[in-house]
Amino acid sequence: MSGKRCKYWSASYSLLLYRTLLIISQKKKKAETQLDAHPSPSLAKPVCDLTAESEDEPPSKRLKTDRIVSTLELSGGSTFAIDDHSLQRLQGSTWLNDQIVFGALRLIADVSDKGVLVAEPLSLSLRHDDRYQHDDRYNKVLLPMQIRQNHWVIGVYKQERVLVYDSLPTQCTEEEVSPLLHQFFSKTLQMDTHDYPDIWFTTPLRQRNDFDCGVMCIVAGFCEASDIAVPPEIDATVWRNILLRLLGPPDPPVDEYRDDLIELPKTKLQASESELPGISSGWLTTVSRSLSRQSRTIQMAVYSAELYLKIYPHLEGLI
Repeated sequence: MSGKRCKYWSASYSLLLYRTLLIISQKKKKAETQLDAHPSPSLAKPVCDLTAESEDEPPSKRLKTDRIVSTLELSGGSTFAIDDHSLQRLQGSTWLNDQIVFGALRLIADVSDKGVLVAEPLSLSLRHDDRYQHDDRYNKVLLPMQIRQNHWVIGVYKQERVLVYDSLPTQCTEEEVSPLLHQFFSKTLQMDTHDYPDIWFTTPLRQRNDFDCGVMCIVAGFCEASDIAVPPEIDATVWRNILLRLLGPPDPPVDEYRDDLIELPKTKLQASESELPGISSGWLTTVSRSLSRQSRTIQMAVYSAELYLKIYPHLEGLI
């Protein structure tokens, strides 16, 4: 693999992930503000510290808690809640559940400008939905699937075919995926058997263990939603950190930032491309100014720069 290709991937992921993080962080802030104004009894629970450990509470017991720790707003005003049980699965060598996989894919599709729709993992064949066929806003449908309740794959329905990304391919998985997709074609799309799209399987990205299939599924969905090639290798730990950032509790409100942060440090905005590969100082300045105009406050510009600088160290490990 050439160094030039690696640099291209690095820049692409940096730009796309930063853009995604910015939009999602704003959605989380808006949803959090709405919940504070109109708290729901089911959501008005204490936020836990996912990094803190209690000496008198075993890990197995802590893992079973299900307090809501993050609420994100999607386009159209709908909200999506994440509990601490699900988030803790991102912090270790643990299989990801449907709340994390589906939640991450929904957020990625929500901020994508490529016309992407995500089907619910557990209800691919439960109901007919015209959006999958007759809505011109959508060019492709992401179909996350749980196989035997212990393996994630993701299908991408586009251009009259389904491409299935499987990071740990077996004949058994292929035999179980096809009937699931046939049910989706029949019940959700209401197709006749002879009109079923072709199903293709691919493994550009292969997991190295038995628990990162959900991460691989999300990465493939992210690449499809961004119209970029799925890389042949990723650092799953880095992606778990990024997903924790995307889905986890919001940062303190902007108005809690100190006054001395209102003026962006020049060293951050004037950093060279060698210091921030793939992101020029001019681009970061433009983003900050744009956000400042949109929100009519310089604090949001500060927040955008601070958010980028927090997540950027993780981006370097993507390639």
